[in-house]
Amino acid sequence: MAEIGSRDKAATQAIELAQERGIETVFARAESTRPCPIGSEGLCCRNCAMGPCRLTGRTTKGLCGATVGTVVARNFARAVAAGAAAHSDHGRDVALTLLAVSRGGVSDYRIKDEAKLRAVAG
Repeated sequence: MAEIGSRDKAATQAIELAQERGIETVFARAESTRPCPIGSEGLCCRNCAMGPCRLTGRTTKGLCGATVGTVVARNFARAVAAGAAAHSDHGRDVALTLLAVSRGGVSDYRIKDEAKLRAVAG
């Protein structure tokens, strides 16, 4: 097994402990699993019930007529939207906490540098 590490000391320790105990990790699976050549290039479309369409070889359009460029763009846009949706709640929580602090509704937090807050908010 290859040497796996992280910049985070605790993460590196957890990975090493898993290796010592024979626990399979994503790193071990990445070494032993070949990615699908169609999916890794974004050429597999599963966006409707007619597919999946795999645009390889002479197949240049999906059943719906989507070209390779359209399929890749759709897959990328869906991945970006999923990532943004998964993490947008963090920003919302920060904004709500700062609003509560500014209104005096929270005693556990305080604004230490108002100029920095205004710069970041801008």
